Amino acid sequence: MEEEFKKGKFLFLSYDIVNSTLYKYRHLKWASLYKKIFETLHNEIKSSGFKKWKINGDELLYIKEYIECNLSDDIKKADCIMTTALRKIHEDNELRRDFNDIKQISLKSTMWIANIKDINNSDNDEKGTSDVSIEWNDKIDYFGKETDTGFRISTLVPRSKTGISAAIMYVLFHKDDEILKNIKLLGYSSLKGIWNNKKYPIFIYIRELKKNKIVRSFHYDEKDNEFISQFIKKMEEGKYKDLDKEDFIEMLDYIGVKESYQSEF
Repeated sequence: MEEEFKKGKFLFLSYDIVNSTLYKYRHLKWASLYKKIFETLHNEIKSSGFKKWKINGDELLYIKEYIECNLSDDIKKADCIMTTALRKIHEDNELRRDFNDIKQISLKSTMWIANIKDINNSDNDEKGTSDVSIEWNDKIDYFGKETDTGFRISTLVPRSKTGISAAIMYVLFHKDDEILKNIKLLGYSSLKGIWNNKKYPIFIYIRELKKNKIVRSFHYDEKDNEFISQFIKKMEEGKYKDLDKEDFIEMLDYIGVKESYQSEF
């Protein structure tokens, strides 16, 4: 990866295969399917400005320079790349012949931002940096609070949805960005080690805002998931309420991360 990705503010993007373990046990040709998924995703993302960070198991990870004014467009773009790649996979005649349950394979994505310090450069001041980069074997890797958070969030993101970190929401709230109407609070969950194990808000990007469209965007078997079913129930009963800016900032203040968010993002 290029030298320019060693320090600064960056936007991270994860694409994860849903039901991956199930397919490995069910299909002898699972590896050819995964290869096709990775190739399709990578072809779709080429012109987006995101650069490949690494492959981590069944997960493809990307990075790009964080530019605040482009943030909402990057969210829409990342989500569109996922849905386009997934449609191509599901409509591929050869794959449909080899995998009659192809619709059960899916993707999900997660996005977060981090302020990176180059740990190999001792002249860098650590103040105002949430994460670090380290170069070894001619490859750059990233570690830190926001990177840990991104990986934790991804475990709770529903299939064919894009999860959004609280740090990104902090920026969007302060910009009063129009995309906020498309980002919904799925619920709260304790993420191991994150925010001192206090409940963390799980936000997802929603493409279509009509109530019936939101509810139908979840697969029927996901409704057995209590975390998701509570969100759907609130939507169906008209009891869902977006988290507003004041409550969000108050939550950050209570957790003790408000000042660090202000200095880092």
